[in-house]
Amino acid sequence: MKILIANIPTPKNRFLKDLSKAFEKEGASVTWDYEKFWACEETFDVVHIHWPEYLSYTIEAFLSKKDKIPNTLFEELERVLQYWNNNAKVVHTVHNIEPHARKDEDFRTLYKLCAIYCHCIVHMANYSLKLYQQKFPRIKNQTIIPHHNYCSLPNTITPEMARKKFGVRPNSSVLLVLGAIRESEKKVISTAYKAIPNSNKYLLAPGWKIPKRGWIKHLRLQKWLYQLECLLAKLNPRKKINLGFIAEADLQYYLNAADILFIPRANSLNSGNLPLGFTFGKVVVGSKNGNIGELLIASGNPVFDPKNKSSVRQSITEAINLLKSVKGEENSKKALNEWDVDKIARQYQDVFKNAAIC
Repeated sequence: MKILIANIPTPKNRFLKDLSKAFEKEGASVTWDYEKFWACEETFDVVHIHWPEYLSYTIEAFLSKKDKIPNTLFEELERVLQYWNNNAKVVHTVHNIEPHARKDEDFRTLYKLCAIYCHCIVHMANYSLKLYQQKFPRIKNQTIIPHHNYCSLPNTITPEMARKKFGVRPNSSVLLVLGAIRESEKKVISTAYKAIPNSNKYLLAPGWKIPKRGWIKHLRLQKWLYQLECLLAKLNPRKKINLGFIAEADLQYYLNAADILFIPRANSLNSGNLPLGFTFGKVVVGSKNGNIGELLIASGNPVFDPKNKSSVRQSITEAINLLKSVKGEENSKKALNEWDVDKIARQYQDVFKNAAIC
């Protein structure tokens, strides 16, 4: 089976790297090349689309602009999708309902095009399956394949070693937030952190950036204040923030040092941090919305209403209580047994074989 992954190269994307290797272990030939997608020349059995906004660098560039996507680009994309619809099995895995960076009619059109020219749409949970069945009732072949685990990441250190790296004192409670943190998410994170009853507590949030206060007109004052806040953040022993990019090899320090993995996203459909937290045996807390909420509720992990501070505090109270149980071990077992990447790859290949060319 020849599989074409139709997205621009993202070497840091662990999801696609692991899935591609698993496909190859099952005997498939995997080509990860967006240019071959647009060229419409070579022969492939399957064209696998993930994030539509990353089908090309040209499309990606519009994420950081307000310009409208020209009709000529939509027309070219539709031509290419029609070609592959006639000459291969086109499968789309739904990661988002729309891009995080830009939510407007242009990108909704982009996502719609990628959906209607598919032979099969793959969802990570029932929430988006039902949503897409309502939006695209003519696409009968829609199914659920979970996000695979992160067993490929290094995990060779003990919690004691990890906590020592961050200067975390014994008998402390550690809240971990991974990924880029938006300004709108800082309040909910602060509410969660304050809700931890242990006075000996820490926040690990490397993606929490110190803002540059662009509203201050005096540039020298703006720069001085920014540098001061960065220094204060660096000196704060309880909150590890503004740390920049975290290498994959260092993720194990954060995860093994943590008690609770907190997902602050209010309206995201999926989050790789959920299977990541489960893989490392963490209690995971997240919004009740989307596939995230569905999976957390089904597995007995706490959820919250992002618009309700009391709900956020209650979810942390529940998480603290779960630390006394075997919930972390149950999460790890689920990730290892149900979300094994080789098992997930076989599920995909079954979908590929059964998807009929229209």
